[in-house]
Amino acid sequence: MLKALTAILLVTFTGIMLFSFTLESPTDGPDGKSIKKGRQMFMNKCASCHRLSTEESIGPGLENITKRQTKEEIVLWALNHKERIDLGDPYAKELYVKYKYYVPTKSGLNETTAGNVFDFLYSLDNDGM
Repeated sequence: MLKALTAILLVTFTGIMLFSFTLESPTDGPDGKSIKKGRQMFMNKCASCHRLSTEESIGPGLENITKRQTKEEIVLWALNHKERIDLGDPYAKELYVKYKYYVPTKSGLNETTAGNVFDFLYSLDNDGM
């Protein structure tokens, strides 16, 4: 009886763990609507300073950025770059020293639209869309 109960609990726990990982898996990727909104936002708000390649402009090229930074990091960066520099974020400081420019705080981005831009960049880095 105890062995059967232990086996049931083990199978249930394993199933729950596998299901929870698939819900948060970055391989699932963003949906088409978010990518489309992110592309439009990127073209309107970001493309004047960033390229979708490794080419540098006013800011760094963004090719493969989603392989180097998480969605949360990129969204925070886009929304409050200066604060990250002021708090001592070494990567933020490095970029500011190199480019001598802050991400405009009045860019019209919010958490949702910055997330859409990430989804667009993610789609390029992972699917080549």
